[in-house]
Amino acid sequence: MACRNPALARLRAHKRQDLIAATARQLEKVRALVAAGRLKGVDRIGVRVGRVIARHKVARHAKHFDLDSRDTAMHSA
Repeated sequence: MACRNPALARLRAHKRQDLIAATARQLEKVRALVAAGRLKGVDRIGVRVGRVIARHKVARHAKHFDLDSRDTAMHSA
């Protein structure tokens, strides 16, 4: 038997949105580094993006981020 707590569900949804927003802000910083030429290479970009996603623990919610990285460019939608 499972119980549903609407207050807890709202709290978790709010926290999840905050984490996704924080991740998006950090990914924008990574995109700026790539655009400025300070971060190059698909592998290095991928490591940095993975670090951001792991920091905010949003790997389960990665569906909210559409990332495309190349050696000298990173695009997110």
